[in-house]
Amino acid sequence: MIFSQAFTSAYTPIWYLTLILWIISELYLIYRDRNTTKKKDQGSRRYIGIAVITGIALSFLVGYNPLFQFQIDPDTIIGISIAIMWAGIIIRFLAIRTLGRHFRTLIHIRDDHTIVKTGLYHTIRHPAYLGSIISAFGVTMVFQNYLIPIIVVGILMPAVMFRISHEEAALCDHLGPAYEEYMKETWRLIPFIY
Repeated sequence: MIFSQAFTSAYTPIWYLTLILWIISELYLIYRDRNTTKKKDQGSRRYIGIAVITGIALSFLVGYNPLFQFQIDPDTIIGISIAIMWAGIIIRFLAIRTLGRHFRTLIHIRDDHTIVKTGLYHTIRHPAYLGSIISAFGVTMVFQNYLIPIIVVGILMPAVMFRISHEEAALCDHLGPAYEEYMKETWRLIPFIY
């Protein structure tokens, strides 16, 4: 039995290649930060990793339930999935590039840390997390099951919010009123919504 008809598409190799590139890029960032101090992180990176693995495992359990499945042409749904994944990857890449040396997968505040207000950070405080959530949502679309995106994003969001709360607390401690003012001027993840 095929998990999703989308995997019969001629574009399935592109989907797998996109997924592999996304995973490799995330593993590279984690490897790069292996020697970064963890005292401000409060286990948030681990919590996000557990949320991703749990979401994937539950997706496979729910994925076979025909009650929540929908059918779209395999080429169309895999194209939508790839497009959403790449949108998230690009948002995350732009966010990481804008932060430069200040970006870490662990919460780590440098002595010379400054507030970055350019690029996506002009409007959104945490665009790198938004990019990850969008990519995860894109991955789930290929399974053609209404519950899977809800499960994955529903499990990932509390982990991301836990991370954001600790990150913002650390930045407020280090940067003081300047960061608090920046928080008032920007949206946390989604402009005009949150």
